[in-house]
Amino acid sequence: MKLAENTFCEFIEKLSSKSPTPGGGGASALLGSVGTALSGMVANLTICNKKFTEYRDEIEYMLNKSRAIQTQFLELMDKDAENFLPFIKAFGLPKLTEEEKKFRENVMQKCLKNACTAPIEIMEKCLEALEVHEYFVDHCSKMIVSDIGVGVQSLRSALLGAHLSVIININSIKDSDYTSKIKRKVNLLVKEGTAKADMIYEKVCTILSK
Repeated sequence: MKLAENTFCEFIEKLSSKSPTPGGGGASALLGSVGTALSGMVANLTICNKKFTEYRDEIEYMLNKSRAIQTQFLELMDKDAENFLPFIKAFGLPKLTEEEKKFRENVMQKCLKNACTAPIEIMEKCLEALEVHEYFVDHCSKMIVSDIGVGVQSLRSALLGAHLSVIININSIKDSDYTSKIKRKVNLLVKEGTAKADMIYEKVCTILSK
């Protein structure tokens, strides 16, 4: 059974077990899906609000975008687990001879690079989802704007959590050109994502304080 097909209780039970998957990456993807789902809720409550009738087409577009991203996060829960398991299995490869040690190390290095892909995608999806919240913070009722704040904070946590999953992998990768490239990429995603999340959250707080 895919992780995304588990009940919430089943997923949490697996997350708290000694199994290496799901782990931080899967948890980040789940947080991302939850954060995105809140923008979907805001969209569904806003699209039938007469006050926002003129924005109906835009809201419907954003709703569809939210649904797509929400699903992609759930798919990334499984992708993260599937990509990490080969690295765990590589630990069991023989290492008695120099040839075996070299083969084992090469396999582990490839697995580590592959294990970076899902967390990076999670980070990228967080930025896409934050753009949806950025739209709705200016196009929704004050009665539901707090849900945007919760969604944004969920996505911020997902972004930073996925970043940690990338960093712990690249710390063991010996390809310096690869690690430098990935570090630059994820650091930029963190900078842009946290700035956007903080900006939207502050706007939410401002609206609620009026």
